[in-house]
Amino acid sequence: MNKEKQNDNAPEEVDLGQLFSLIERLFKRLGEFIVKVFKFLLLLIEKLGVLLLIILNVFKRNFIKITALCAVVFVFFTLMNKYSDKEYKSNMIVSQNFHTGRLLYTTISRLDGLAKMNDSLAISKGLNIPIETASKIKGFRIESFMNQNQLERNYYEHISSIDTLKKISVKEYESQIDFENFPSQNISIFAETTDIFDSNFSDQIIKTFESNTYYNEERLKTIDIINNKIAVYESMLEKSENLQDEYVGLLKSYYNASANPNDLSKTNLNLNLNNTKEKVNTKEYDLLDTQKNIKLEIATLKAKLENNKSILRLQKGFSEAILVDNFYKENKKLFVMMTFIILMLFYLIKEFDFIGFINRYGKKEKLSIGSK
Repeated sequence: MNKEKQNDNAPEEVDLGQLFSLIERLFKRLGEFIVKVFKFLLLLIEKLGVLLLIILNVFKRNFIKITALCAVVFVFFTLMNKYSDKEYKSNMIVSQNFHTGRLLYTTISRLDGLAKMNDSLAISKGLNIPIETASKIKGFRIESFMNQNQLERNYYEHISSIDTLKKISVKEYESQIDFENFPSQNISIFAETTDIFDSNFSDQIIKTFESNTYYNEERLKTIDIINNKIAVYESMLEKSENLQDEYVGLLKSYYNASANPNDLSKTNLNLNLNNTKEKVNTKEYDLLDTQKNIKLEIATLKAKLENNKSILRLQKGFSEAILVDNFYKENKKLFVMMTFIILMLFYLIKEFDFIGFINRYGKKEKLSIGSK
């Protein structure tokens, strides 16, 4: 019996032994791998340290040459920035009362192209300004006057207004916006001097769009529609006021206000009467509320009428002109840095004799079989 039990336990003992042996080999190989990785990292750090020392040594030996050439580049860009033509920028903000965005953007783009070609005569004719002023203009630019906060606010309003499970991102929403017809537009003018940025120049830009036949017809149609609406509301207001007078007469007669002029509780007809005759006075208050809404609507329409008298309205005149950074000022640091890097690469190539290496091994004979 005991021999049979020992024979049954023998395979289990053998299996456990093999398992522990396998785990031991696994950890041993893992340890060896970690050691190799650690040695490789140490070797890499060592080589990088040597390379860094070589670079510092190359820089030290050629310090005067590298510094002198970088200084020459710096001085050159500084002088070019100082003596090159100056360019000033000023902005004006306009408000579109109609969907004139396409015309506005097309016109500004055309004027910018003319400025880039130095076609002062065409700019002078297009804006009806003196040719001396046109010759000082260097460029035009236009963009919608919408900041990131406005964009996000409009986005969330759009998301809350649509009934769909598919939600678009802010970038997708931005790509769908018609920025050209956004009410406020920012027009930037670039010029050689600051004396052209005055009210006369901004007025001439506005007048350029006022002469458009199509939008003038649209403007007149819109004005007629608004005037008709105002006339209808004024007629409604007049009828309401006449009806109110009739109600007041009925109330005076009902309460006999003329017989008791000193009785304030009966003659104060414009207040809510706290008695059983409350229902009689309700119609008067309804009329007062209606008249208030009609007056508000008339005021809104008159404000809209005033805005629509012009196709394009100047919202803000030219801002104070600022000096625009030219090519030399913007790229001075970049070119100095590029000069430093190119010189360091040149001296490192010379240090490692890359040219000799290329001359020795850059031959087509090395491609032949059996060549050494």
